[in-house]
Amino acid sequence: MKALTATVEKNTRAWFKSELEPVIPGLTVVSTPYYFTSKQDFIKQSGGTWVNDEQSRVNYLMINYSNFVDVYNEICEDNPNVLVTYRMQLFKEFEEVRTDGSHSTDDLVAQFIAIKNYLLDHTDILTISDTVVSHRNIFQFENAVLFKPCEHVVKCIGDWLNLGIQVEVKSKEAA
Repeated sequence: MKALTATVEKNTRAWFKSELEPVIPGLTVVSTPYYFTSKQDFIKQSGGTWVNDEQSRVNYLMINYSNFVDVYNEICEDNPNVLVTYRMQLFKEFEEVRTDGSHSTDDLVAQFIAIKNYLLDHTDILTISDTVVSHRNIFQFENAVLFKPCEHVVKCIGDWLNLGIQVEVKSKEAA
């Protein structure tokens, strides 16, 4: 059986969603690319309750497949290990400076650090049948994007980080 299958890939994204959502209260982890027609649509689709523009804020981590590279495996030449790269876009809707002096950009950086630290402590993702999946360190594709229109929610302004993480998929016999 080949190490990378559609089931393994889908379960890997599901693992990220189930593991990372509890790390940051109010963060919605979206494990498939999705575009929302409004803030209200985002809040509804993520299971929240719309209150108003000031109290209902968009905050998400969207995870989607980016690319893969086969890695030579001398133990099992016809079944190479695979490095799968996922793009993880962390978005936080812009908020003015608050009375305590904090800002939504501060929140975004704190969320990134919390996710990074969580992933450092949890490198083994899952084992499915004869396949073992683990991840490498999270990295940033580019500099932070500040106070720009959101790519996934219409009429929403905020800050985001385009992150990446590589996942290694290998058969147990190559592990």
